[in-house]
Amino acid sequence: MGDGSTQEYFIEVEYAGEELKSGVVTVDKYVAPTKPEIGRSMQKVGAAGAAVGAAVRECVCKKYDLVWGNKVSCEFRKKVVEISKRQNFDPNHLMAVMAVETGESFSASKIELKTVGQDSKGKPIRKYAGLTDEEVKKLDENFSGAVGLIQFTPVAIDELNNYYNYKLSKRKLALMSEVEQLNYVEKYIEYWRKANKISGKLTLADLYLLIFSPSKMNGSDDNTTLYQEGTAYYNANKSVDTDGENGITKKELAKRAYDKFDDGQDHKAKSFSNCSDVTSNVLEDSNVSTVLEEMKEIADSHRPYLQESDKNRTADTESGWAKMDCSEFVSRYLHKLGITKNIIYMTTYNMTSQANFRKVIDNNNIDLIEGSDKNDFKPQRGDIFVWGYLENGKWKGHTGVVYEYDATKDIVTILEAVGNGGAVGEKKQVANGGYSGKGCTRTAKYGRLDGALYGHTGWAGYYRPKNYTKKL
Repeated sequence: MGDGSTQEYFIEVEYAGEELKSGVVTVDKYVAPTKPEIGRSMQKVGAAGAAVGAAVRECVCKKYDLVWGNKVSCEFRKKVVEISKRQNFDPNHLMAVMAVETGESFSASKIELKTVGQDSKGKPIRKYAGLTDEEVKKLDENFSGAVGLIQFTPVAIDELNNYYNYKLSKRKLALMSEVEQLNYVEKYIEYWRKANKISGKLTLADLYLLIFSPSKMNGSDDNTTLYQEGTAYYNANKSVDTDGENGITKKELAKRAYDKFDDGQDHKAKSFSNCSDVTSNVLEDSNVSTVLEEMKEIADSHRPYLQESDKNRTADTESGWAKMDCSEFVSRYLHKLGITKNIIYMTTYNMTSQANFRKVIDNNNIDLIEGSDKNDFKPQRGDIFVWGYLENGKWKGHTGVVYEYDATKDIVTILEAVGNGGAVGEKKQVANGGYSGKGCTRTAKYGRLDGALYGHTGWAGYYRPKNYTKKL
């Protein structure tokens, strides 16, 4: 410290096997001393510079601001967040699924349509609600119907009992508090993650599929029929079959969850006055997905391809993210990186020159990499490819994001939204291990010099974002 400083600190550093840059404490002789926080005299720091094992006082409820948060207690919301960290999904998504399954009641009990009052004209108001403990005690140990937060069925209860050596019954689950039953919600998700060998982060569509029809997780696509018309499970969930064709499909199930997620935006907790701070030893940054991983999850959820021209093209909402074309996918990627403040309305026409690309995003934080239009250029993670050209007065173009490049096989893994026609050399990219579906977001695997990339008419090359604020 220089002369005139008014603060002195003794800092003990315990080396954790990683080189780190420390934070900066501003010292000014004209400013009153800043007192170090109690209990922070020695800390071990992790890769993100955050204290490992250090107690962090935070209001989890307020921080996460969960959808449907006003329907449940502070303790319940905290529990959902904890579960989501361990099981690797967005806590809002579990809230949306439970809202669907409980008719927005979030009851751990047997849920029925009950009269809860009268309207101004004296007509009964009916809502889904859980039975009282006294009503439950009058039922058989394993009464008919499903029960609780994710509508546990007899099969689901048997699976938990067999795998974890529990002695659960419908009545035992129905008599639990909502917070207590969340433990078994997590165990159910944990069981089926292991059974399906799922290691990555679950999307909302996959989380709901895991709960609703877990045996159909592997190898399913949007049009997979979960339950055929006429079966017992179909009859119990007939309302999910909105088009009356092909039974209940994964796409119809996913829509139900996405709609409930959107509805939940209007039911967030408005007051946190009764929400006490909690002590958490969980390091947020240690498990946060990078932007590329988040975009891969979106690509792999196979959202429908659509050249939108309405507000959904730039809306940062669940419905906005539900469908997209290639340039919208890239625009959303740039927004997630922090390159743009908002999701920008742009097309590949705006991206075929550096000047036009910078103009449409209103900053210079994108570079057309010199030489990337040549056949010896090797892309890297996060790069954006573009090609485009005019044909008979009509613009044609495509773009996507590089997820990784395999130099040994000379294959570029691309995250993209592709139309119903697929790409040039579609059979080859599928043979390379890319997704075979078309008309959706996907992960594709193209030869670096093949027609889908360098070999395509109108090839512009690769752009590289810079000065972004989020982890690539």
